[in-house]
Amino acid sequence: MNTPKTIAQLIDTPRIHDVEPLEELAKNSVELRGVLKEKLALEPGKYTYFDFSDSVFTDLVANNISALRSAVIRSTFKNAQLTGLQLPEGNFKDIIFENCRFTLANFRSSTFERCIFRSCDLTEADFGMSRLSSVAFETCIVDGADFSNCVIKRLEFSETPLHSVNGITGLKGATISNQNLIEIAQLLAQTLDLTIK
Repeated sequence: MNTPKTIAQLIDTPRIHDVEPLEELAKNSVELRGVLKEKLALEPGKYTYFDFSDSVFTDLVANNISALRSAVIRSTFKNAQLTGLQLPEGNFKDIIFENCRFTLANFRSSTFERCIFRSCDLTEADFGMSRLSSVAFETCIVDGADFSNCVIKRLEFSETPLHSVNGITGLKGATISNQNLIEIAQLLAQTLDLTIK
Protein backbone atom coordinates (compact mmCIF):
# COMPACT_ATOMS: atom_id res chain seq x y z
CA MET A 1 0.00 0.00 0.00
CA ASN A 2 1.36 3.42 -0.98
CA THR A 3 1.81 5.95 1.80
CA PRO A 4 0.33 9.36 0.90
CA LYS A 5 2.92 12.07 0.38
CA THR A 6 3.29 14.78 2.98
CA ILE A 7 2.41 18.31 1.99
CA ALA A 8 6.12 19.19 2.05
CA GLN A 9 6.78 16.42 -0.50
CA LEU A 10 4.04 17.76 -2.79
CA ILE A 11 5.49 21.28 -3.05
CA ASP A 12 7.21 22.10 -6.33
CA THR A 13 10.41 23.96 -5.44
CA PRO A 14 11.54 27.25 -7.01
CA ARG A 15 13.18 26.87 -10.43
CA ILE A 16 15.61 29.72 -9.93
CA HIS A 17 18.16 28.52 -12.48
CA ASP A 18 15.61 27.26 -15.02
CA VAL A 19 13.81 30.52 -15.74
CA GLU A 20 14.92 33.84 -17.15
CA PRO A 21 15.35 36.28 -14.25
CA LEU A 22 12.95 39.19 -14.27
CA GLU A 23 12.98 42.08 -11.82
CA GLU A 24 10.46 44.86 -12.26
CA LEU A 25 9.76 47.13 -9.33
CA ALA A 26 7.45 49.61 -10.97
CA LYS A 27 5.49 52.22 -9.05
CA ASN A 28 2.23 50.29 -9.36
CA SER A 29 3.30 46.66 -9.79
CA VAL A 30 6.00 44.23 -8.76
CA GLU A 31 7.17 41.30 -10.89
CA LEU A 32 9.98 39.11 -9.62
CA ARG A 33 10.81 35.82 -11.29
CA GLY A 34 13.77 33.50 -10.80
CA VAL A 35 15.55 35.63 -8.19
CA LEU A 36 17.24 35.21 -4.83
CA LYS A 37 16.52 38.33 -2.80
CA GLU A 38 17.78 39.31 0.64
CA LYS A 39 16.58 42.32 2.59
CA LEU A 40 14.20 43.59 -0.08
CA ALA A 41 11.92 46.36 1.22
CA LEU A 42 8.81 47.38 -0.70
CA GLU A 43 7.18 50.75 -0.14
CA PRO A 44 3.82 50.59 1.66
CA GLY A 45 0.85 51.42 -0.55
CA LYS A 46 -1.53 50.14 -3.18
CA TYR A 47 -0.16 48.22 -6.14
CA THR A 48 -1.93 47.03 -9.27
CA TYR A 49 -0.58 43.51 -8.77
CA PHE A 50 2.26 41.31 -7.52
CA ASP A 51 3.71 38.49 -9.57
CA PHE A 52 6.36 36.49 -7.72
CA SER A 53 7.50 33.14 -9.10
CA ASP A 54 10.42 30.73 -8.83
CA SER A 55 12.14 32.90 -6.22
CA VAL A 56 13.52 32.82 -2.69
CA PHE A 57 13.09 35.85 -0.43
CA THR A 58 14.91 36.32 2.87
CA ASP A 59 14.11 39.22 5.21
CA LEU A 60 11.51 40.71 2.86
CA VAL A 61 9.70 43.74 4.29
CA ALA A 62 6.32 44.36 2.65
CA ASN A 63 4.18 45.87 5.41
CA ASN A 64 0.88 47.61 4.61
CA ILE A 65 0.88 46.70 0.94
CA SER A 66 -2.26 45.93 -1.03
CA ALA A 67 -2.82 44.38 -4.44
CA LEU A 68 -5.81 42.57 -5.88
CA ARG A 69 -5.60 39.20 -7.66
CA SER A 70 -1.86 38.72 -7.32
CA ALA A 71 0.08 35.52 -8.03
CA VAL A 72 2.84 33.93 -5.97
CA ILE A 73 4.10 30.63 -7.38
CA ARG A 74 6.94 28.23 -6.49
CA SER A 75 8.61 30.56 -4.01
CA THR A 76 10.03 30.52 -0.50
CA PHE A 77 9.78 33.35 2.03
CA LYS A 78 11.96 33.36 5.17
CA ASN A 79 11.77 35.93 7.98
CA ALA A 80 9.41 38.17 6.02
CA GLN A 81 7.61 41.09 7.66
CA LEU A 82 4.16 41.25 6.01
CA THR A 83 2.04 43.03 8.60
CA GLY A 84 -1.13 44.48 7.11
CA LEU A 85 -0.52 42.76 3.76
CA GLN A 86 -3.69 42.93 1.64
CA LEU A 87 -3.76 40.32 -1.14
CA PRO A 88 -7.42 39.31 -1.50
CA GLU A 89 -8.33 36.99 -4.37
CA GLY A 90 -4.67 36.00 -4.67
CA ASN A 91 -3.29 32.81 -6.13
CA PHE A 92 -0.63 31.02 -4.05
CA LYS A 93 0.88 27.74 -5.27
CA ASP A 94 3.89 25.73 -4.08
CA ILE A 95 4.92 28.20 -1.38
CA ILE A 96 6.85 27.84 1.86
CA PHE A 97 6.47 30.67 4.36
CA GLU A 98 8.93 30.27 7.22
CA ASN A 99 9.15 32.50 10.29
CA CYS A 100 7.04 35.19 8.62
CA ARG A 101 4.79 37.78 10.25
CA PHE A 102 1.33 38.18 8.69
CA THR A 103 -0.45 40.13 11.43
CA LEU A 104 -3.73 41.59 10.08
CA ALA A 105 -3.07 40.16 6.59
CA ASN A 106 -6.02 39.85 4.21
CA PHE A 107 -6.13 36.75 1.99
CA ARG A 108 -9.93 36.73 1.63
CA SER A 109 -11.21 34.69 -1.33
CA SER A 110 -7.69 33.54 -2.23
CA THR A 111 -6.55 30.13 -3.45
CA PHE A 112 -3.75 28.29 -1.66
CA GLU A 113 -2.41 25.06 -3.16
CA ARG A 114 0.50 23.10 -1.74
CA CYS A 115 1.58 25.73 0.81
CA ILE A 116 3.27 25.50 4.19
CA PHE A 117 3.17 28.15 6.89
CA ARG A 118 5.95 27.25 9.34
CA SER A 119 6.56 29.19 12.56
CA CYS A 120 4.52 32.12 11.24
CA ASP A 121 2.50 34.74 13.13
CA LEU A 122 -0.92 34.97 11.45
CA THR A 123 -2.65 36.90 14.23
CA GLU A 124 -5.98 38.22 12.90
CA ALA A 125 -5.20 37.14 9.33
CA ASP A 126 -8.28 36.80 7.13
CA PHE A 127 -8.62 33.59 5.09
CA GLY A 128 -12.40 33.93 4.79
CA MET A 129 -13.91 32.27 1.70
CA SER A 130 -10.49 30.99 0.60
CA ARG A 131 -9.75 27.65 -1.05
CA LEU A 132 -7.11 25.69 0.87
CA SER A 133 -5.77 22.58 -0.85
CA SER A 134 -2.80 20.68 0.64
CA VAL A 135 -1.99 23.46 3.11
CA ALA A 136 -0.20 23.01 6.44
CA PHE A 137 0.17 25.32 9.43
CA GLU A 138 3.13 24.15 11.52
CA THR A 139 3.90 25.78 14.87
CA CYS A 140 2.04 28.95 13.93
CA ILE A 141 0.11 31.61 15.83
CA VAL A 142 -3.41 31.99 14.42
CA ASP A 143 -5.06 33.97 17.24
CA GLY A 144 -8.10 35.78 15.84
CA ALA A 145 -7.47 34.45 12.32
CA ASP A 146 -10.66 34.07 10.28
CA PHE A 147 -11.42 30.86 8.37
CA SER A 148 -15.10 31.57 7.69
CA ASN A 149 -16.61 29.76 4.70
CA CYS A 150 -13.35 28.21 3.52
CA VAL A 151 -13.35 25.35 1.03
CA ILE A 152 -10.87 22.76 2.21
CA LYS A 153 -9.16 19.86 0.54
CA ARG A 154 -6.41 18.65 2.89
CA LEU A 155 -5.64 21.19 5.56
CA GLU A 156 -3.37 20.24 8.45
CA PHE A 157 -2.60 21.98 11.74
CA SER A 158 0.47 20.86 13.70
CA GLU A 159 1.44 22.44 17.03
CA THR A 160 -0.77 25.41 16.13
CA PRO A 161 -3.29 26.37 18.86
CA LEU A 162 -6.80 26.96 17.51
CA HIS A 163 -8.53 28.19 20.69
CA SER A 164 -9.17 31.71 19.39
CA VAL A 165 -9.74 31.37 15.64
CA ASN A 166 -12.84 32.83 14.02
CA GLY A 167 -15.05 30.93 11.60
CA ILE A 168 -14.33 27.55 13.17
CA THR A 169 -16.89 25.82 10.95
CA GLY A 170 -14.83 26.91 7.94
CA LEU A 171 -12.24 24.35 9.04
CA LYS A 172 -14.55 21.46 8.19
CA GLY A 173 -12.42 18.57 6.96
CA ALA A 174 -9.13 19.81 8.46
CA THR A 175 -6.71 17.50 10.26
CA ILE A 176 -6.08 18.62 13.84
CA SER A 177 -4.45 17.15 16.94
CA ASN A 178 -6.19 15.86 20.06
CA GLN A 179 -5.00 19.02 21.81
CA ASN A 180 -6.62 21.16 19.10
CA LEU A 181 -9.89 19.31 19.59
CA ILE A 182 -9.87 20.13 23.31
CA GLU A 183 -9.02 23.77 22.51
CA ILE A 184 -11.86 24.25 20.05
CA ALA A 185 -14.56 22.48 22.07
CA GLN A 186 -15.72 25.76 23.61
CA LEU A 187 -15.67 27.52 20.22
CA LEU A 188 -17.76 24.76 18.68
CA ALA A 189 -20.22 24.87 21.56
CA GLN A 190 -20.64 28.64 21.13
CA THR A 191 -20.92 28.43 17.35
CA LEU A 192 -23.49 25.65 17.46
CA ASP A 193 -25.34 27.25 20.38
CA LEU A 194 -24.91 24.13 22.49
CA THR A 195 -25.88 24.01 26.16
CA ILE A 196 -23.35 22.15 28.28
CA LYS A 197 -24.62 20.68 31.56
